[in-house]
Amino acid sequence: MTRVCIVRSACEGLAAGGARREQAFADGRWREWRDGIRRCVIQEMGDMPFAENGGPLNVRLVTHRKLAFCDLENLLFESFAGWQVNASLFLPKKERYPPPWPGVIIPVGHSAKTRSNYQLPAQYFAACGYAAILFDPPGMAGEKGGRNDHFVDGVRCYLTGASSNRYFVLDALRCIDYLQTRGDIDGRNGFAMTGVSGGGTTTLYAHLLDDRITVIAPACCALPSIQHPVLDGYAPCTETLAYNHFGNGIDDIDLLVSALTKPVLFLYGEKDEVFKKEYSVDIAAAAGSCYDRAGFHDRFSAFADTCGHAYSGAMAEQFVRWMDRWLKPDRVRGKEPPFSQITLLADSLLFCYPEQQTTIFSLNRQLALDLRRRRAIADLREAIRKTTGLAGSVQPPCVRAGKPFRIRSVKYTPVTAARACLPITARTAKVTLPAMPS
Repeated sequence: MTRVCIVRSACEGLAAGGARREQAFADGRWREWRDGIRRCVIQEMGDMPFAENGGPLNVRLVTHRKLAFCDLENLLFESFAGWQVNASLFLPKKERYPPPWPGVIIPVGHSAKTRSNYQLPAQYFAACGYAAILFDPPGMAGEKGGRNDHFVDGVRCYLTGASSNRYFVLDALRCIDYLQTRGDIDGRNGFAMTGVSGGGTTTLYAHLLDDRITVIAPACCALPSIQHPVLDGYAPCTETLAYNHFGNGIDDIDLLVSALTKPVLFLYGEKDEVFKKEYSVDIAAAAGSCYDRAGFHDRFSAFADTCGHAYSGAMAEQFVRWMDRWLKPDRVRGKEPPFSQITLLADSLLFCYPEQQTTIFSLNRQLALDLRRRRAIADLREAIRKTTGLAGSVQPPCVRAGKPFRIRSVKYTPVTAARACLPITARTAKVTLPAMPS
C-alpha cells in the first residue's frame, strides 16, 4: 500500500509538471516556467557558496607534467571549507594554441576521473585548444572515499533539508571559480560543461545555478522519470532525488529544457542499457520542440553514437565543433590528432591525494548541529493535537496483556485494546541506541 501510494503521488506530480511545461510553451510564458524550475532546484540544494559568495579556494599545485598532445596540472582547491576538489587540468600546447584558452568542465559520473570516459575526452579537448578540468565525485571509485557514500551518507541529507546533490554540483562550480583566477583562461564567452551519466546529471543541475556556464553537452543521463525510476521501482542515487522533487513536477526533460537560452548538445548512445535509445529519442524531440517554440531552434542539437553507456570519441569530436561554434567562432582550427591517438594515462599520474577529514557525513552533521542550535522549543502536546486533529484530551483504552511468548531472542507480549478489540503486538525487549558518531 505504501509503495502504491508513493508511485501514484510521484506520477501525479510528474504529470502535473509536464502539463505546466506544455502550457507555458503554448502560452509563450516559457521564461516564467524556466525561472520557476531554477528556483525549485536552488531550494533543493541548500546553501551553495560559489562565485562571489564562495570562500577561499586555498589552491595547491600537486604535480605538473608535459604530455604528447597537452600539458597536465594536478591541483587541490576547496569547494566547501575543508572539502578539497582533486582537479586534473589539461592545458593546450602553447605553441599550437597560444593562451588564453576557453575552459570546459567535465564532472565525473559514478566512476573515477582516471577512467577512459573522462580523461580521454579531457585530453582531446586540450589537444583541440580548450583547457579541460575534471575531478572525482564523492564516494565513488576515485580518491574521495570515506564517509561519502551517496547510498548511506547521502540518505542522511534528507534529515537536514539540503540535497546530497550539492556535494556533486558545487565542485563543478568551484572549478569555474578556480579557472577565473588564471590569466591563461578566456572566460569572456562563458564556460562549457559536459559529462556522461552522473557527470551529465551534474551538468544538468549546474547550468541552472550558474549563468557562467553558457554551453552544455550532457551525455547518457536523461529519461522519463515516470518510467524510470518510478514505475520500474529502481533505487536511484540520492543526489538525483531531492526532497519533493517529483512533487514539484521536475523531470529530466525539465532540467534539459530549462537551459534555455543556452546552446545544448544532447548526447546519447544507441546501445545504452540504462538510458535507452527510445527514451533519449523522445526527450531529444521534446526538448528540440521547446527550443523551436521559444525561437532558439539553432541552439539545441542531439547526437547519437552507436556506443553504449559511454562518452565516445565521436561524442567528443561533436562537442568540440559545438564549442567552437558558440565559444570561439573566430577560431582558426589547427591539425588536431584524431581521438583514436589519445592514450590512457596511468591512474597515478592523475592522483592529487586530497585530505579526507571533511566528508558528506561531517558536513551534513554540522548542518544538523546548526539546526539543533536554532531550533525553537516546541509545545509537543499542542503540536501533536494540531497534527492529529484532536481538539481535547483522549482517554486511553483499557488494555489487557496476554501470556508472553518468545520468537528467537526477542520476547513479545500480545496486547489487546479493550475498547476497539484490536490485538496489538508490542515488543518488550529493551533496545539501546548507539551513541552519535563524532
